[in-house]
Amino acid sequence: MAKTKNTIPMYNANSVRANFWNWFYFLENIAFNVFDYENLPGNIPQQEIERRLIEWGYVGVYNDSRAGLVAVTGSLYGFDMYDMPTQFTMTNPVLGTKQLTLGINAAVIYSDSNSFRQQSTALQTICKYARLLAECTSTIAVASRNNRAPVWAVAQDEQTKASVKAYFDKLAEGEPDIICTNNAIFDTFKGIPATAPNAGSINDNWQSLENALKGFYRDYGIRYLERKNERLITDEINAQDEVLFTNILDMYRNRQQGIERINNLFGTNIKVSIANGLKRGARHDID
Repeated sequence: MAKTKNTIPMYNANSVRANFWNWFYFLENIAFNVFDYENLPGNIPQQEIERRLIEWGYVGVYNDSRAGLVAVTGSLYGFDMYDMPTQFTMTNPVLGTKQLTLGINAAVIYSDSNSFRQQSTALQTICKYARLLAECTSTIAVASRNNRAPVWAVAQDEQTKASVKAYFDKLAEGEPDIICTNNAIFDTFKGIPATAPNAGSINDNWQSLENALKGFYRDYGIRYLERKNERLITDEINAQDEVLFTNILDMYRNRQQGIERINNLFGTNIKVSIANGLKRGARHDID
């Protein structure tokens, strides 16, 4: 049997859409590791709990007759006097569709205090910074390319357009090309400066990207270290931490409450905690 080699495509750093999804999954992977779980049943992987809490805002748990305790997504409805859901309809391609009653044969974990009313704070934060980081990445890529080809091409006919495109495609790959002096391209081609006089430098763009990444850590509640913090007194650092961890503490409390509902209903001994690195005040060094 012939062995197929995995071909890795060149990443298109110019594309805001491609950059968005790259940064989205990068930031989501970070979020997957903010909380640790103990004593989970074998059919409930920790990552799938966190994926559903982030992307759906909640996750339902019930005891399936075939699979045992499972974590599933679905629809919440039947609200009580405090607008809290009482019913849960789960839909799963393997397990099918079931109507469940919360507190009777199902329990739910919420991602944060408002996640049953709107998208989770985690998802909104990840999406916001994935877009900002995508814009910064695309800007850096385009600026770098403009440094090699500092003009926008304007062609008067299709033949010139094709020739100029071939030239710039090679230039984009870092490959030099040669144009003959008697080529008609000189009569039908015009270049417009691609970089405005007041455009920021690539270093400025890199700083914007780093600031956006710091913003994600700050808003999500993950501590990072800046050099200036080394000179801060202990009280100032502690004050920063109190603000920093507010979001994570809200997510943690909601997970604790949900796990307690599951343990009370199904007799399990599941535990959830903030990841050890974060409890110690993990520092992501960003200069």
